[in-house]
Amino acid sequence: MSSRLLDKEIAVARRHLGTRWHSPTLRNAWGIECHNWDTTLSGLAALASTSQRSAAASGTRAKILALQPQLRGFCASAPSSSSSSYTSTSSSSSSSSQGTLNLPPPPSKSKPSNEHLDGFQHHWIESDCDDRMLIYCGVWKNRSIHRHRGVVIYMHSFGSHVHDPRGFEENIMEPLRHQGFGVIGFDGRGQGRTGKAAASFGAIGDGADRLDDLGTVLRFAQQQFGNTPLFLMGHGFGGTEAACFLSQRSTSEEAKAIKGLVLLAPCCNVDNFIPMILRVIIKMESWRGTTHLNINDLFNHAALSKDITDARLSGKNLKVLFGTVDRDGSGLLDLKEFERALNKELGIGLTHEEVVATFNRFDDDQDGHVSIEELIHHISAYHPEDDYCLRTFKVETDFDWFTRTLRPTEIHVPILLVHGRNDKIQRFCDAVKFVRSTSSADIKIAAFDDLRHGIAMDMDAPIVFKEIQNWLKARTSDVNDPDPE
Repeated sequence: MSSRLLDKEIAVARRHLGTRWHSPTLRNAWGIECHNWDTTLSGLAALASTSQRSAAASGTRAKILALQPQLRGFCASAPSSSSSSYTSTSSSSSSSSQGTLNLPPPPSKSKPSNEHLDGFQHHWIESDCDDRMLIYCGVWKNRSIHRHRGVVIYMHSFGSHVHDPRGFEENIMEPLRHQGFGVIGFDGRGQGRTGKAAASFGAIGDGADRLDDLGTVLRFAQQQFGNTPLFLMGHGFGGTEAACFLSQRSTSEEAKAIKGLVLLAPCCNVDNFIPMILRVIIKMESWRGTTHLNINDLFNHAALSKDITDARLSGKNLKVLFGTVDRDGSGLLDLKEFERALNKELGIGLTHEEVVATFNRFDDDQDGHVSIEELIHHISAYHPEDDYCLRTFKVETDFDWFTRTLRPTEIHVPILLVHGRNDKIQRFCDAVKFVRSTSSADIKIAAFDDLRHGIAMDMDAPIVFKEIQNWLKARTSDVNDPDPE
């Protein structure tokens, strides 16, 4: 293989896999904190076999191999048993090596939590699936009204969970409660508290089992809220699961109770979510005996959110970033240097107005500069709920199941699609094609030019919530006038 062809293959791999850091300067400087490429590079370097390798190709291969010690392994080891353990809030259990996790005890050990002032309560419910898995549910109720307008069943995206600190609870679920809606969110099997409690963290299970779980949650919602209209709302793969339930279980009593479907950047074409080159790499790793891969290798942060806080960078990396962009050596970043850090070095791609808004949020003392302490405070802060977000996924995960079994013509309920036209993770055109192929007579598509896949994770969350709120209110009765909380 020629050097030119090998370089082309490397470029394809990098484009599809994405990089955590946009800047080559930072990728070289940060060593093992760079993105996970070593297996990818090894596989591409192997293409230049001894029998085919020219002198030029040999030189390219040497460069690739020289990079490997600086890059973190693409192949992640299987989670240790401690990663699945937890400490209950009211009973003794095995503790995690990473610290005590705030995991409510299963129903066999406690009653549902006491009502909080904000109307939130958690429950553990037993799935109708054969394994009888316990499913963690969060329930939000508005206590200032006697009847809710409707109930929204929220389904999180792959790798996330109900209380993911990146914004859905704060920007979508809580505001809906204030507007008179009940909300139920649950952690899918293998994820969040459900996965931790079952010691199956990272194993999302069979698609049919997940639909059984959703059916169980829908019956639980009816027990909690009576005959209040039910709406399914899913983000990413959560939206795909919701659509799959309505298409696969369309004749079930649970599906008949659904009055509408809200799809937030759903996955409607797995081939575009996981490019062919990444599929080949995953297959190669499975042959080598690898059981888990890093979830961050499916996409980069800039495609997910405009909020750099969600990247959870380490203090060490932030100091390197700070030193790279602090050209005048003042120890402070002005607006121009701050914009360089976000757009050129980290590749977030914000407009000037968005940079200014982020700068003002980071400038705690409002002195017109951002210090390293302020940067670390906002970006590198640890959040306890991060422990429930998946870091790895099983190589054998069947992502294709949902798109293989989707039957759009079986979906008849009203549909709201909220999507970014330039979403780099789930393509807008695939989602539009899907919703238009359903049998629904009531379809609304809310498209935004620069909305990232995270939907509600950054400064664009208010426009997303407005679309959801207006759509839901137009399809429910104004039975109350909820007091502002």
